[in-house]
Amino acid sequence: MDDIKLYAKNECDIDSLIHLTRIYSKGIGMSFGLDKCGPMVSRRGKVIATDGVDLPEGNITDLQDSYKYLGIPQANGNHEEAARRSATAKYLQRLRRVLKSQLNRKHKIQAINTYALPVIRYPAGIIPWPLEEIQANDIKTRKLLTMHGGFHPKSSVLRLYRKRKEGGRELVSVQTTVQEEATSLREYTKKMAPTDPLLSECLRQQKPTKEEEPEGLSWKDKPLHGIYHRQIEKVADIEKTYQWLTKAGLKDSIEALLMAAQEQALSTREIEARVYDTRQDPRCRLCGDAPETCAPAHHSRVQDFSRQGIHGTA
Repeated sequence: MDDIKLYAKNECDIDSLIHLTRIYSKGIGMSFGLDKCGPMVSRRGKVIATDGVDLPEGNITDLQDSYKYLGIPQANGNHEEAARRSATAKYLQRLRRVLKSQLNRKHKIQAINTYALPVIRYPAGIIPWPLEEIQANDIKTRKLLTMHGGFHPKSSVLRLYRKRKEGGRELVSVQTTVQEEATSLREYTKKMAPTDPLLSECLRQQKPTKEEEPEGLSWKDKPLHGIYHRQIEKVADIEKTYQWLTKAGLKDSIEALLMAAQEQALSTREIEARVYDTRQDPRCRLCGDAPETCAPAHHSRVQDFSRQGIHGTA
């Protein structure tokens, strides 16, 4: 027994419950942490002041504004905004700590999923999270990844959250975390409601949830980001092609650069000319003939050209 919350109709009853709990706790060798305890009396939604509760160990004074129960700020209900703000700040703090570490790219993503995201997961099913805040947290996550060299600003967002064996990086989004936790708690409530009157009442008062929108195009179907995958899918073993993503060793900045090259996200002359409209001539700066792209065929031609130049000057 760690955190416990007692409810009663009036001050006399709550005093009786507190003393009963003290006697029981003493009998099993536990004691009250008086600095963490406090009564809160409310009438018609307003908190009123009391003289506290006198115990042999000392006096329990009134709670002023709010208290924490199971890590969530509460008073007359949950302090939802304060809980979200606290969880978000701690999540970003842990995220920065991971990104500043010397972990390689695979372990760094795993650390974000297992060390930073649980801060969001814990209160996710208890307090509501507005979609705008969830999306803002995901944007902030990608921004910090970019600032630390772990994500190219023009790279595919969808691919970032796919599994590594499918060509992604297996980062779990804040939106997925919140949705999974809320769904899990909702399914548990439905399952146990027939045998538990309290859960049955919770289910009755539960607000209907919006149906999740079906996913749109995959990153593989994107006109630009999916070119590489569609080309190799016809001639290569996809599982072996993306096997390098499942191995540890590379830095996250190198992985981000390689994936950006596969997605045609690097600012080559052809991209600048035909996508960004910032250049007139799309031809390669080395050979001056073919369009400058990240395509493997063009790379081989550039390599041949480079080798000829090296042999010619040897």
